[in-house]
Amino acid sequence: MKHNEMEQKKKMRTRVQRITATVAMIVLLAAGLALAQSQMVDINTADVEGLMSLKGIGEQKAQAIIKYREMNGPFQSLDDLQNVPGIGEKTVANNQGMMTIGDGMSSKEGIAGSEKAVEENPKKGAMEKATKGMADTAPKTKKAMPDKK
Repeated sequence: MKHNEMEQKKKMRTRVQRITATVAMIVLLAAGLALAQSQMVDINTADVEGLMSLKGIGEQKAQAIIKYREMNGPFQSLDDLQNVPGIGEKTVANNQGMMTIGDGMSSKEGIAGSEKAVEENPKKGAMEKATKGMADTAPKTKKAMPDKK
């Protein structure tokens, strides 16, 4: 009997160890994915420091991106980045999985639009306009990953 009990305990310990290892791997994977997503850079809203986190982008190139964005409006695609002096195809390719393209509207602009809607029509429909203005500020990003064909 003792031998059988010892084998069962050993099997149980092995199962517990496997379950513990599996749970630990899942937790680490989830943390890694969360970290990777938090490091995505929206090239339409990022500041100099955010842009500098990209490979091959120093302070001068980051400032050039912002200047280009201010003069020409938000980027429509990652390829538009190549229109910025000093940014080439290689830089865009090296940062494919690290960049997103938002709509270029900051949350401050969206809130200002909501306040204006309420001022224009304080009665019927103002709340709908305000809500729509606030919803327009939600990040509308596309993952900057190449299409799979």
